[in-house]
Amino acid sequence: DKLDAVQALVASMDLMKAGPEGTEALKPKTVFNPCLQHLYQATRHRAVHPSAPLVTLDKNIATFARAWEDKGVLRKMLDDARPAIRKVVELFPLKALGGGREPRRHWFA
Repeated sequence: DKLDAVQALVASMDLMKAGPEGTEALKPKTVFNPCLQHLYQATRHRAVHPSAPLVTLDKNIATFARAWEDKGVLRKMLDDARPAIRKVVELFPLKALGGGREPRRHWFA
């Protein structure tokens, strides 16, 4: 039952049919990574102006990053996946363990 729930969740969040009219959403060839674009912008600015403060996120990058949210592609995909998400949350409950343990100083401790 747990395996079926996770498979249903993965299938419901498939980007191959999440786009407009059942097309692929967020094609890698047509969508750039806004984080990388900002990194390139900041690197280029630092190379030209070494002592200047780093630039803020370019408006064009921010606009493009929010464009998919505005089109509702991701919202529709999440709405379609909501029943599968609820089933997974129901089958895999998270429990707080309590805070009686000291924080680790090293990964092997």
